[in-house]
Amino acid sequence: MYNLTYVEGYRTPIREEIYVLDIIPLSSGPVTISSDQSLSAFNPAALSQGPVKSWQTNHGNVTCAKGLDLGGTVVCTAGEDGSVSLWDLRLDGQQAQVARLTGKMAGWRGVLCTAITDEDEVVIQAFNHDASIHHAAFLNDTEVYAVSHDEKLALYDMAEGYEKGAATTDFGDMRQVLGCQYIANVFAKANGAGAVIGAGTHDQQGFELVHLAKGGNGWALDRPNSVGLVGAHGSEIVRSFCFYDEAGVVFTAGEDGFIKAWR
Repeated sequence: MYNLTYVEGYRTPIREEIYVLDIIPLSSGPVTISSDQSLSAFNPAALSQGPVKSWQTNHGNVTCAKGLDLGGTVVCTAGEDGSVSLWDLRLDGQQAQVARLTGKMAGWRGVLCTAITDEDEVVIQAFNHDASIHHAAFLNDTEVYAVSHDEKLALYDMAEGYEKGAATTDFGDMRQVLGCQYIANVFAKANGAGAVIGAGTHDQQGFELVHLAKGGNGWALDRPNSVGLVGAHGSEIVRSFCFYDEAGVVFTAGEDGFIKAWR
């Protein structure tokens, strides 16, 4: 294992307890969502100075966010009220919320085609993870990962020739596989060279980045070449992480209210 060093961080300077829920890597810099319902954009070269811009979301409780364009200007947020909002980060205040959608879907991980207008035809594929989903996303053009709230990880493939809805690779309970206490998330690498799993042990104040690589025999964990973040966010859980390979930096967000940079 290779360990990175904590170099810089920021925490909202107020007394009330705030969790940083997710961190999204945009080309313009990291963007976070927090339990105070804020969406914040940071300068990666001056993290400790705080957010460059911040907006207030209106989802009841914001739960997730994703970047939607390569220019690093559009972010999608969603929350517990079933709504989805699109934000143009070039704008200030509520003008930045350029679209808002509502709707709900429960129980399954679905792949939808937004070009299809018939709601009965919009679901291309559904995967039954047999547990409530914590995170799910594409690894490449056809393969999807899903992590449940009880830390079970499985991969699915929507390409022709695979059994519909069934896992192609089932890693099971990652707490047993990696000796961790929780999985923060899984991020596909931009160069297509697999993905990175973020695994934490909060009682040992540790966080580990484990490479998930695809070879001739399918997907496998590359544990010997993992990267450690010693101290992580103390005894608090790391809620999210992201990395910028070209800059050689990893950002983490935690329940201690901090966003941290590691090199």
